Amino acid sequence: MAVPQLRAEVLELCDTVQAIVTFNYHYSAEDRNLLEAIRADVPTAPARQLRQYRDDLRGTVKNMVRKFGCKANPTKFAREFKETSRREPGRTLLLPKFEIDKIFTNYTDKWMPWDSFPPHVLVYLDFTGESYRPKQFDWKLPEASLYEDMCVAYNQALDAHKIASMLTVPVPEAKLAEFCLRTAVLSAFYFVEGYLNGVAFDYYVRNAKNISDEEAELLLEWNRKLGKEKWISLKEKLHKYPRIILGLQHPPLTETNSAEMKLLITTAKDVRDAIVHQSPKFDPTSEDVSSKVRQFVHLRLGDVTQTVDAAVVLIKRLNGLLGKNGIMVDWLLERDGNGRFPEQAFL
Repeated sequence: MAVPQLRAEVLELCDTVQAIVTFNYHYSAEDRNLLEAIRADVPTAPARQLRQYRDDLRGTVKNMVRKFGCKANPTKFAREFKETSRREPGRTLLLPKFEIDKIFTNYTDKWMPWDSFPPHVLVYLDFTGESYRPKQFDWKLPEASLYEDMCVAYNQALDAHKIASMLTVPVPEAKLAEFCLRTAVLSAFYFVEGYLNGVAFDYYVRNAKNISDEEAELLLEWNRKLGKEKWISLKEKLHKYPRIILGLQHPPLTETNSAEMKLLITTAKDVRDAIVHQSPKFDPTSEDVSSKVRQFVHLRLGDVTQTVDAAVVLIKRLNGLLGKNGIMVDWLLERDGNGRFPEQAFL
């Protein structure tokens, strides 16, 4: 093999090793120093040294493929990972667990509890490895982020509520209380629906072969015949998703045995709708002020407190009922003795 070809192969092998170990969160300082030293030497190294690098790196790739259970062509995988990382400089690639499991059967070599993560969890991936911290696994769960939004908004609402009562407070600061109250309500609903969509998707991914077309359409909100979305309401999701996942004839939780669910699909939903679909339209027969206007204008801290508490308690209870089909919710904390969501609620 000609020297230029040897150089190209050695550099490509360096990329392959780096891609596999960074993807699997195993890129040590020793690995980085070794690969950087080889790359720096490649332009001037003689053929004999290049062949030695090539043979050693081929052996390393073979060992890494075996160690992490790489099912893809390692060279092709490395090229795509590197190219994807370059496509959006400064931004880290996010890939869901169920896609990663298609590539590696022993992801991270189990140094972290990979099997305990749900299929839809998003993992931060960085070809350069520059964003990685020792023994730190970086992931994002969308519903957890929405829960955090709710917590931030509610805590801010508490603070703003105290300030808003002062006559000397500037108008923008006084308006902050209203903004935070509305944001906390909306985030509570986003969080609950995000959780439901997540567990529904996970169940489908794990059991696709045994799920009927009707159930698949519900879980994915997708009409297969028409090839488009088929949206269903939050109430339907609360009733149908747990029933499908647990294989029950009737939903385990309804508004008759869950005060939290009843609140979220009645009173709290009316408030949510008044924010999302605000309208001055009134009942022509009574000519009363629009209920949506009333609920929008008269939203109070106590109402919001009931909503955020109901969201947390309901998801905790529902997740417990789902058992192995639920997700890790160690991040899901209730308000503390001071009436606030504690710092530990923020991942």
